[in-house]
Amino acid sequence: MGAFRDTHTPRPASGRTLLGLVVLVAVVYAALGAVSLGVGQLSGLAAPIWPSAGVAFVFALVWGWRVLPGVVVGSALVNAYSLVQVGEGPSVTVVVAIVIGVGAALQAGAGAVLVR
Repeated sequence: MGAFRDTHTPRPASGRTLLGLVVLVAVVYAALGAVSLGVGQLSGLAAPIWPSAGVAFVFALVWGWRVLPGVVVGSALVNAYSLVQVGEGPSVTVVVAIVIGVGAALQAGAGAVLVR
């Protein structure tokens, strides 16, 4: 059992490692979100699944709150792209995308806190 890490204590990350994790979270979140939105548009409905939320939760659970800015950026990118595609103006797009990104980060952070 020594090979398993205690999931109640986030792995410490700082410097380049932390920056790499934040960028990785943003890229994975945005990529999975784009795929999910693509699937949702094929069916004419909102995205039926959102695996990005699960990825954000796992990163928050394993590495703690320091990776949540990556969730904000990844979510804001995918939502801004989606809003631009439907013709929203730049000011609305930026505000709405950032608010949704903050909500996604809060969701992942709250889930991690509750599991811990």
